[in-house]
Amino acid sequence: MVRFALNGQSGWLMPFHGEAWWQNPDTPDHKCNVSQGATVPCFYSALGLAVSTDESKTFKVVGEILQPSQPISAFSGSGKSMMVGYGSLVVADANGKHLDNPPAHSNDAFFYLFYTDLLPGAPGVCTSQLCLGVARAPYAKVIQAALSGDPHQVAKVFHKYDGASPNPWTQPATSDTPDLSGTAGRYAPLITDETGGAEVIYDKAFDVYLAVFGTGKGLVVRASNDLLHWSQPIGAPYHEAGRVTFFPTFIGETGDPTIAGPAPRLYFSSFPIGSYPDYKTAVFESVQLTLSKAP
Repeated sequence: MVRFALNGQSGWLMPFHGEAWWQNPDTPDHKCNVSQGATVPCFYSALGLAVSTDESKTFKVVGEILQPSQPISAFSGSGKSMMVGYGSLVVADANGKHLDNPPAHSNDAFFYLFYTDLLPGAPGVCTSQLCLGVARAPYAKVIQAALSGDPHQVAKVFHKYDGASPNPWTQPATSDTPDLSGTAGRYAPLITDETGGAEVIYDKAFDVYLAVFGTGKGLVVRASNDLLHWSQPIGAPYHEAGRVTFFPTFIGETGDPTIAGPAPRLYFSSFPIGSYPDYKTAVFESVQLTLSKAP
């Protein structure tokens, strides 16, 4: 969740993950594989937006903000799922530089939204695997859309980054079709040598963004100065023998959970290999990072 404030109106914005399910005709339980032998109902996911104006006591769903680059028809009725991630929101300027929230000048501010996508023909491992993408929308327009009561306005506010275009922020983030039958704009993967989505946080101590990726090797942390270009993994992946990790996210230790310092905490759930999604076997864990500048 992130706060917002504009023209005397304030509250919280919360992106959320939603799914449409179907039966897999090729497996006895009609489910799809996830990882490490785990199976779940087959799904096509998208990101929606909810808003609270009563200090997060209640939230109202206001519309869809992100749809994968391929329509639901490319997946439904098959053994393939489409995982769009969970939607990490960050406030920054047009160059990806951190801004306070609310920003001093809302006209210069954007909400950046991180997700995973799959597009055949994308470079590197992303031609056949889920990779990280980003969309953005002007700060004021997101708030106006969220408070408008018009889901079509919400569906049109974000645009995906496509670095191959002269203007890289023109790809529509949704098809603006309530049944997901339409095709949204194309995405460009930000990292092409590793699969997986990321949750992103700003680190005030080092003036960088940190992203935690859930990969087949374990949890990996990368850094960025502009939200588009990401470093190689920082340190070794975190993993636990005999277990697999899901749903990682950063929490800042600065008093503001959206702002990290030299020792942010990484929260995640772990499961014995093969037991996901049996939450009776899950353990909710946290690991503290210790960050320092390279000599």
